[in-house]
Amino acid sequence: QLGAELAKAKDENENLQLSLMEQEEKQGSTAARIQALVDRATSASAVGA
Repeated sequence: QLGAELAKAKDENENLQLSLMEQEEKQGSTAARIQALVDRATSASAVGA
């Protein structure tokens, strides 16, 4: 049960991070800023794995 809840929370977090990246890209963010978000998301996924 707890594992399923953690997996769901991780999926929701990743979806929110993707949404944030999409919004910032639409607002004209630089490629470097988007890459920083990707790196942060990758690090968070590695820690949560």
